[in-house]
Amino acid sequence: MNKIASVLTGNSSLKAKLCLPVLASLALLTLVLFVGACSDDVTEVPFPVQPLPEARDWLFTVFGTGPDDIFFGGARGALFHFNGNFNGDTLKAVDVGTNKAITRIWGSGDGTLYATGHGGVILRNSGGSWSHMSSGTTKDLYSIGRFQGDIYASGFQGAFRKLNGSSWGGTHGLSWILDNSGAPTDTLEFSKDIMSLTTVNSFFIGGAYIDPNFVGIPVDMDGTKGGVFALAPPDTMFPAYDPKTGAYEVLPDWILRPLSGEQIIDSEWMLSSTSDPADLSRNYLGTSEGWLFQLSVTQGDTVWTKFSPSVTISPGGGIQDIWLDPQDNLYMVTDEGAIVYQTWDYKFKESGERTNLYDGTVTLTGIWGTDPGNFYVVGYMDEKFMRCSHDPVTGDFSFIEIDVEFPDSKAMDSGPAVDKFGRPVF
Repeated sequence: MNKIASVLTGNSSLKAKLCLPVLASLALLTLVLFVGACSDDVTEVPFPVQPLPEARDWLFTVFGTGPDDIFFGGARGALFHFNGNFNGDTLKAVDVGTNKAITRIWGSGDGTLYATGHGGVILRNSGGSWSHMSSGTTKDLYSIGRFQGDIYASGFQGAFRKLNGSSWGGTHGLSWILDNSGAPTDTLEFSKDIMSLTTVNSFFIGGAYIDPNFVGIPVDMDGTKGGVFALAPPDTMFPAYDPKTGAYEVLPDWILRPLSGEQIIDSEWMLSSTSDPADLSRNYLGTSEGWLFQLSVTQGDTVWTKFSPSVTISPGGGIQDIWLDPQDNLYMVTDEGAIVYQTWDYKFKESGERTNLYDGTVTLTGIWGTDPGNFYVVGYMDEKFMRCSHDPVTGDFSFIEIDVEFPDSKAMDSGPAVDKFGRPVF
């Protein structure tokens, strides 16, 4: 990391004056993080850090192309296909030749499905069967999606892969960290300074980086901060190296805007998002402290606006996944084991509705559905998933638990099932 804040703190030298083009170009950024209004949350104690749970046969992700074509992925490479019916053998295990955890399943919109996993696993299904792709990394991958028209996979320690045709290539580069005023304060190298990239959105890549101001060795989430990465404007400029200020002639590939606001836990991460390149209002992100943001346009700029209050009760209880129904209402699952419903027009104490449909005892990690009357939830439930039904008009909510029989080859042994970042290890 190279400190660059000194050139923006009132120095009257020629080198400092050359930073004016920097500020001008940053003003044109189309992705900034807007700090919302204060909430009325009464939260005093951070979400407790639990011991790593013993290994279980858990499902971590769910995605489908329709009510009769749904896939579930989980521990030790377990993958299941469900045709939506309950008559006969309708839930089938799919052998994809790996014992690595399947962490995310995603559809590109053209009928092709992808799945990411630990150890750099990337699977593709473009004709009814799954096949392995060479990702070019052995790092754990947590997310896959489309960013500015291209497909990317991201994961642990800055793992960031871009699909070029039928092969995956690395994406490296330098990023500036911006402060709340939009000024660059430090630099990050993806291969060295990124702790984890956890979600891919049409407008940004989200995750966490090592805090350059942290004193000591980062442990677990301590010493890290969350933020969103966007491509730097093509006309971004920076002055040449000056030994007095420490400024470098660096043209960053990326701009990072840290998460900010009512953080009680300094190491708040970006955990989840929805993505729609055509409709800004359908883009949401959720954080490890339970805050929800929505993409919008304010005074000509594209900004993230924070909802109040936080979705979860305790700081550190994160929003693990978000699904939008056909009417643009939100359904969220959390670390606290809740399924939360929020209408598209929700504004705290003004309009709309936010309510907990379900309060469980274990972390819920994935959600997907076709409509409010038919959606699915997975998480730290032993060999089970939930099929849910919600009537937004009456408020009625019901669910059934469906048993999943993991193949013997996928059965877990003893040991922790999630790593220190809350991600599945098997």
